[in-house]
Formats: sequence, C-alpha cells, structure tokens
Amino acid sequence: MERILLNRFMYRLQDHLSPWLFGFHSQRSTHHCLVDLYSRISRDSMVAFIDLRSAFDVANKDIILDQLVDFGIKGNLLWWIRGYLSNRTSRVFFSGALSPLHSFHLGTPQCGVLSPFLFNILMHRLLTSLPDIPGTTITCYTNDICVHSTSPRDLQRFLDSFSVASSHCGIVISPDKSRIFTCCLPQAGPIFTIGGTVIPTCSQYRYLGAPVIWLVDPARPQDHPIVQDLLGRLQRRLTPLQWLTNNSSGISIPVVRTIYFAFIRSVVDYLSPALIQLPRATQETLDKFQNRAMRIILGCPMSTRIVNMQHSMSCIFLL
Repeated sequence: MERILLNRFMYRLQDHLSPWLFGFHSQRSTHHCLVDLYSRISRDSMVAFIDLRSAFDVANKDIILDQLVDFGIKGNLLWWIRGYLSNRTSRVFFSGALSPLHSFHLGTPQCGVLSPFLFNILMHRLLTSLPDIPGTTITCYTNDICVHSTSPRDLQRFLDSFSVASSHCGIVISPDKSRIFTCCLPQAGPIFTIGGTVIPTCSQYRYLGAPVIWLVDPARPQDHPIVQDLLGRLQRRLTPLQWLTNNSSGISIPVVRTIYFAFIRSVVDYLSPALIQLPRATQETLDKFQNRAMRIILGCPMSTRIVNMQHSMSCIFLL
C-alpha cells in the first residue's frame, strides 16, 4: 500500500519540489550533489556542512500535512497520510523481556517506504522559506545539508535564516557536528555561527562518502589526500579479487571483470567529480593501479603491453 501511494505522490508532486532537494528522486542522486559541489568550489569558496540531529525522528507531522495541503492533496489520500503518521507506538523485546508500549508524536516511521518522501516534503517547506541570496546555493540530500558561498557575510546571513527556518519547521541543528570548509587555513578564516553557536572550521571534509579537499602540495602532486585515501580503499578491495584469480576455483575472466567493475571500479567512478579536477600527474598512481588490476584479471605477465591488455578487456566486454 505504501508503494502504491508513493508512486502516486511522485507522479503528482515530484515536479513541484525544490530543485535543491536531492535524494529519493529519479535523476537526483548523491553523485549529482557531488557534481554540483565540485563544480562550484574555488579558492574563495566557503562551504557549510550542516548536520541535523535525529532528522527523521523529530519530523513534525503537522507541518508535513500542511505542506501536502498546499500542494493540493486532499480527501482520502490526505486522511490516509494523517492516520499513517498519527498514534504510532512501539516496544522493545530484549533478552526475553518486553517493554511497555511507547507512543511517538513526532517523526516518520523507521524503514517506512513513505518516510523518505514525507521527510522531503518537510525539507521542501524549509528550503522554500529561505532567502534567495545571489552567489549562495544550498544542496539538500535528506539530512545532509551543504551551503556554498564566496562571501562570508552572505554565508552568515544564510546560516541565520536557516537557523530560524529550521526552528519553525521543528528541525534541530547539531552545531558541534556541523563544519565550515574553507580553502584557506582554518585559523585564518572568519568565524561562523548558527543559532548562536560557533561552527568548527576545517580544510577537508567527507561529504556523502566523498572527500572534499582543496589544498594540494605542488611539489608532491602524487600524494594528494584524495588519491592516497582512494588507493587504500581500492587495495583492500583488490585483495579478494586477487585471491579469486589465484584460487583453483575455475572462475572465468568475464566473471572476474564483472566483479572488478561492480566492486572496485564503481568506487573510482563515484569520486570522478573530484578526480577530474586533479592534475594529470596526480592521477598517474590510479592508472598504475588499474593496469595492475587488468594484469590480475587477465593473468598477464609484466612484459605484456598495456595497450594489448586494454584491447583484450574491451573484447571481453563486447562478448
């Protein structure tokens, strides 16, 4: 039933939601958020990564229902959602003991099919109540908020408006887990506050599983933190693949290649918005890793030319 209603909601409301709202939409994934962020970052950038405390657990159902009414939802569909969010209870079973029932007056059901969409409705109300400041943009992937600006004054003004709007929507901000990313040294940058609390400043941050780093040592471009972190993750994933090829299980080359693209290459593709902005010399270590992976997949000796391995891999793909 939830899936039926979700399809109906998406058909009617998807085009009406805020364009800065990502997540649980078609063609609006985490990769789109990263592309939007990396395409804006420059030496003058200041990015606020805002963390929301227990976002799904404190979602205000009255605001969600009110926004649905503004969208034109009424009748049985609105009453069904009201009943879905009201009078919810749960209990805990642990070590043979059952706790008393506990009622919930806020939040959307955990693991509910409709919960992410209903939370997006709440975030739409928040985003549409924020001021339009030229040069300042916001990207929202569920409870991961990213605000980009090149003006400290405009960013602080936006953070003040965000604090007020989130309070009206019943959303709680966690300043100690939020961060301000700058391309200069953290000690030399301006101080930003949200809700009267100072937000810590950093020169690198992991956003949606991808590192956001600007500083590069021109004398040692191959040691860029993004590449070093990525190589460590890839190496841990390559070890099982190498064991499969060395084991006498008779696994075929097309199967090994499929595992490589699904388990290893996908990590590189996800970070491609950041990698394409790095100097060519910085990416050479990744090329060497890929050549090593091709040798393992094809079982080629070190004397095999790289162009021949690439041709063999493309032929396997066509097959």
